[in-house]
Amino acid sequence: MRCSSSRCAPASLPTLQFLGAEKQLAVHRQALNSRLGRWEAGRSVRLNLEAVLGLSFPTPLQASSEGAEEYAVECAVCYMYDLDGVVPEVAYDGCKKPFHKSCLGEWLRALPSTRQSFNRLFGECPYCSRPITVEAS
Repeated sequence: MRCSSSRCAPASLPTLQFLGAEKQLAVHRQALNSRLGRWEAGRSVRLNLEAVLGLSFPTPLQASSEGAEEYAVECAVCYMYDLDGVVPEVAYDGCKKPFHKSCLGEWLRALPSTRQSFNRLFGECPYCSRPITVEAS
């Protein structure tokens, strides 16, 4: 019986999914690809990610003092992280809320003010009411 790498070696490189604007994420993807050799099995995942991505993540103490709600990863519509194997993939810059693409699409379709153009839905964010766009599925 074979096991997945996360079960056999919890400190191994996990599957990563970046959330946010593609323009800003390109830098992080490039850093990840060019620095994969810096991953060390003896280090914590957090410290390894900082080394590989060239970032400094907030510690839990910093997160609680700055407002832990900023670091929530649950979908802001269904309040779940993993929805049928999918994690929130739409991060809205206005209110910093993450969404599953399907949840946001369903939310926007339910609003009479939402407009669709080809495969894009244009509506209002469920939290801050600013304009938001998502691919229609």
